[in-house]
Amino acid sequence: MRQDRRTVRFAKVVSFFAAILLPSLVFLPSISQADTTPTASRIPHMTKKWDIDITAYRMDWHPSKPIIAFGAKNNEIHFRDKKDGSLITKIELFEEPKHSAGFSYLDYSPNGSWIAFPGYVEIDEWSFDKRWIRVYDTSTLSLAFELESQFNISYFDWSPDGDRFAFGTSRTPIEGNGSYNWTYIMDSVSRQILDKFQSPSYIHEVRWSPDGAELVVLSQSGLQKWNESGTVFVPHAFPDHTGYGDLQWFSDGKSVLFYARRTIKAFYPRLMVISHYIELEENIGSFALSPDDSAIAVFMPSQGLTFYRVETLERIDKVFTGTHVWDLKWSPDGSSLAGTSVGTMMVISYSEQSDWMLPLLLTIAVVVVVSLAVVAYVRRQSSRRNE
Repeated sequence: MRQDRRTVRFAKVVSFFAAILLPSLVFLPSISQADTTPTASRIPHMTKKWDIDITAYRMDWHPSKPIIAFGAKNNEIHFRDKKDGSLITKIELFEEPKHSAGFSYLDYSPNGSWIAFPGYVEIDEWSFDKRWIRVYDTSTLSLAFELESQFNISYFDWSPDGDRFAFGTSRTPIEGNGSYNWTYIMDSVSRQILDKFQSPSYIHEVRWSPDGAELVVLSQSGLQKWNESGTVFVPHAFPDHTGYGDLQWFSDGKSVLFYARRTIKAFYPRLMVISHYIELEENIGSFALSPDDSAIAVFMPSQGLTFYRVETLERIDKVFTGTHVWDLKWSPDGSSLAGTSVGTMMVISYSEQSDWMLPLLLTIAVVVVVSLAVVAYVRRQSSRRNE
């Protein structure tokens, strides 16, 4: 009888330690090495981190600090803390009433030392005296340099190494063949023009490839690819009053995404081919590809903010925004997604974890079943001896 009691106690002790130690084996691989779980078997977690009541326009994340900058009303650039949205500092851009910031773009230089945005001097509601790119030093909050243009400076982008920048000047001609639409590539230090080329119609965006070897220009007539060998054009007409844009390169530099109406399209610069990537339920307001190429965030007016997995193109989650989001950007580490809109600036926390709950529950279940079986067996043996 005493031996049976010892056996029962032993079985319970073994079960107890097994219940503690076996689950740790589930977590051991993720502790000892990087998580290599396939993207499709990970669980996304999305929560609204913070939002503030302010009308925000274009924005950009600091490349190495937890700071997000955005253009706000009253010609201001706000620099906010990633953690809680608190105001760190701001730049008040213009004192003259006719001077205004367009905020069709806001772009940190790759090392975070400069930030660029467009501006103009207004003559009346529909006429402008001059237009410019202004670049501010982010440490002193002072003007570093500006470039004037006779026409709209529709978009601006730093090269990945920061040595060059590109921008497009545009004007929709009343008649003629669009002789105002030029893309310039300039040296960041000397501000000398390194190259320029013409587009057949209004320039919407310019975007450098991840390695800085190519530049893609999106215009109302299609896409252009520039590199040291020259420029190649792929026709793709966008009808008037059609939403399109948001050029987003995949990190391998093999393709670039953009949207047109309710479709996200892919442009393959090496093949010079445009194809459908994913077609959605309604017109797209804005979208953003995560830095690790694993997820796409899309804003649609009635759907809110919807997340899709790149690997499978399946919908993985949705966040209601309550307002029209016109700019989306992931933080450099992919842990947060920011959105700007009329009346609200928001940041959403995003993470993907391995689906470890099922293996954990199965492990515990096996331990419990084995323990109960051992205890039942010992008790049965003890009963037989007593008989």
